[in-house]
Amino acid sequence: MNLFCCFVTFGIGFSVYLNQVVDSFDQVSQGPLLEYVLSAKEQNAGDVCSAAKFFLTCNSSYEYRTINGNCTNLEHPTWGMANTATTRLLPALYKDGIMEIRTQKSGRNLDTPRVLSDIFFTDLNFEDDLYTMSVMQWGQLIAHDVTLSPTKNGPSCCGFNQPNQPSTKSLNSCQAISVPADDKFYSRFNVTCMDLQRIFNTLDIKCNITPALPINLNTAFIDASFVYGSSDRISHKLRQFKNGLLKSKKVHGREFPLNVLRPELVCNEGPSTILCIQAGDARANLFPLIAVMQIIFVRIHNWIVFELKKMNNHWDDETLYQEGRRIVCAIVQHITYKHYLPIIIGETYMNAVQLTVNDEGYNNVYDPMVNPQILTEFSGCAFRSFHSMLVNDFELVDSERRVVGTWKLNDNYNKVSMVAEGKRFDELITAMAHQRMGKMDRFFPVAITGLLFQSDGLGQDLESADIGRGRDIGLNTYGQYLKMAGRKYPEHWEDLDGFMEHDMIELLKTKYESIEEVEPFVGGILENSVEGSILGPTFVTVIAEQFSRLQRGDRFYYENGDLVHPFTPEQLQEIRKTSLSMLFCMAGDDIKTMQPDAFRKVSKRNPLKNCNHIIGDFSFNPWKHQNSWSLKNVQDKFINFFTSMPFLNKF
Repeated sequence: MNLFCCFVTFGIGFSVYLNQVVDSFDQVSQGPLLEYVLSAKEQNAGDVCSAAKFFLTCNSSYEYRTINGNCTNLEHPTWGMANTATTRLLPALYKDGIMEIRTQKSGRNLDTPRVLSDIFFTDLNFEDDLYTMSVMQWGQLIAHDVTLSPTKNGPSCCGFNQPNQPSTKSLNSCQAISVPADDKFYSRFNVTCMDLQRIFNTLDIKCNITPALPINLNTAFIDASFVYGSSDRISHKLRQFKNGLLKSKKVHGREFPLNVLRPELVCNEGPSTILCIQAGDARANLFPLIAVMQIIFVRIHNWIVFELKKMNNHWDDETLYQEGRRIVCAIVQHITYKHYLPIIIGETYMNAVQLTVNDEGYNNVYDPMVNPQILTEFSGCAFRSFHSMLVNDFELVDSERRVVGTWKLNDNYNKVSMVAEGKRFDELITAMAHQRMGKMDRFFPVAITGLLFQSDGLGQDLESADIGRGRDIGLNTYGQYLKMAGRKYPEHWEDLDGFMEHDMIELLKTKYESIEEVEPFVGGILENSVEGSILGPTFVTVIAEQFSRLQRGDRFYYENGDLVHPFTPEQLQEIRKTSLSMLFCMAGDDIKTMQPDAFRKVSKRNPLKNCNHIIGDFSFNPWKHQNSWSLKNVQDKFINFFTSMPFLNKF
């Protein structure tokens, strides 16, 4: 899996075009925090690339969300659908206005991403004082839920005869990332070029809108597609088609998803590996912790449908599967909006964009005019900053909260068999709730800045890729995003005082010709966090906007009561009892204790408690279906109709 990328060049002609576009901004924001964004028409430009819109017929009475997300919005049935174009907040910056990587205004190339990564994103690791590794892992899970951007196939941009040297050819399928000869890490391996495949975009599907937009293979919605998939083909492969269950196997008496058919092609452990799991998302085996989360949700789904079957023995396989999936989706949304986002965004910004989660009753925030498509600024920039939460060494923690071992991230890419060994599954879960996550800052571990997917000590640099990806998808400049976030546009270097440390501003001066050239990933990472959030103003604004759209633009958002088949108020109250800690207790092999909030370290306000207390009085009683329409029930109700008129109230 190649994670690298590029940014765009604009010369004098494109500068004039950009000024004309900026002057024509509607200045009507999609969210309360945004200013100077593209018009709704411009943001919806990718709609024309969805051929499905011409033959889709939506059934407004269908009770469940579709696997590929179509018809979630009955008025715009392709919004949020898998295999559709993303959208933008600000105009793209490309040299040719289409997809060519931009240069600086002088015509010179932007500095190579590897140099910027090496200077600004130092290989250090500082731990967060408050938050656990669960924050990092939930963020990755949600990223895998809402976005998957395929990269192009094609020749390498590093020379064929000299694979460590940049090619002299200009290719649209990749970008050569030059590596200085004196690079502190790669010089040991004589590497002077890294290849970054570009993102699959609208031009690749013969949709000639300009500028090009990336394609998202996943549904945009928070719908647990990492469990169920974003296509019928994948979802069918994962289902037993019996009692609503997902396929699973027993390993030492414990439930795990089935292995993929050819483990040696997916995992770095050979064809006889114990574990290389099938899942709704292709990245399920990326490293042990993401595999743990996937396994948790397979177990949770199968537990839910087992309980539903006990209560509603007349339900068929499809009803059990869809009801189980609906509950799992609701749990994922609830944990995200109630427990996770207040940490990431902060209560102030949550309130500012009206990211409300009710304590009781319905929360009818759905608006069919809100486009939930994934923002390029979110998937290609702001959410990527969370790589800072990773660490080199992950812990194994036993039931007494003692560290009983460690494992290195760079030695376990695409290796997840350890999850099924001995007590490892519980030790990995407990470690997520115990180990401190990497502090959200400009420091990144060498496990991802030189050892990503490493072989014999040589790997890729994910942060070079993150900078390059911003160029590839044509992100605008940092200053424009700061202005979009409601701050004064920085015309001079000193205008950045207060937003970031002075020494970082001085470093930026040495790497960019002017403040107008600074890239959003670099500038956003360097920002000081705003009060109540772990992010600076630019990234908190983008991320808040994206999650606002994913809530308000989802007809099946779990608190919405304006549906053919909404959760009842009683069912909603049960869903509101769920938490990540509850899932850990429920899905672990033998976890006995957990703090109420697994995202936060154990403390006096968040003490360890028995799992019986964490699970509490959660009940499926509200799902007991009294009005099912099996033949026997229809007959019984017909008789009761005549014998007890008050029974009419139960229909």
